[in-house]
Amino acid sequence: MDRLHEEFISSCKEGDVSKVKELLRNKEIDINVRNSYGDTPFIWACSVGNMEIVELLVSRKNVDFNAENHEDKTAFYWACINGRVEVVKFLLEIEEVDINKSSVTGWSPFMWACFFGFTEIVQWILASRTDINIHTRNWEGKSALEITKQRVEDEQKVWEDGAAFKKRQADCPKIQALLEHYESEPEILRADLRRKVGLTSKTFFCKL
Repeated sequence: MDRLHEEFISSCKEGDVSKVKELLRNKEIDINVRNSYGDTPFIWACSVGNMEIVELLVSRKNVDFNAENHEDKTAFYWACINGRVEVVKFLLEIEEVDINKSSVTGWSPFMWACFFGFTEIVQWILASRTDINIHTRNWEGKSALEITKQRVEDEQKVWEDGAAFKKRQADCPKIQALLEHYESEPEILRADLRRKVGLTSKTFFCKL
């Protein structure tokens, strides 16, 4: 990869909006360029949660929403695993975004949102997209519900500080209840969640 594209990916990663704008004016820029790990500028922008850069890249029309890195992780995947709520909400509005794409380990974006107790992201996904597959299983054969149940019981992990552990203890039981309700009455739960997040009067998908 040449220096120009290294700078482009670095600017998206570091959230340098003015530099990204400058580089996007260069006709030689490949908006979907990949680094040595297979990550694109869009993957990095979504991963760090910089909405201004995400919107700048999407405005170019030819951005690859579902580009995968070498571990099959997409921009939506990274937004979910890092808890980037606003990015997730934005991507859910784009019909072309594949929200179910799993990584090489079989973990889906939705599984990670459940694992970390990101209740708001779980609610938005369930409310927004009828194509969400909550029954997919990872390499251990576990579904999102089974992962969540395990997290409800898990002791504090070495990588969790006290605040994160308490938040997970509070949020994972809520997610478990949501998933159990979704399994039995998906349409009723989706309607309830759409009212809760304010989607009742919106046409959700946007075509780009």
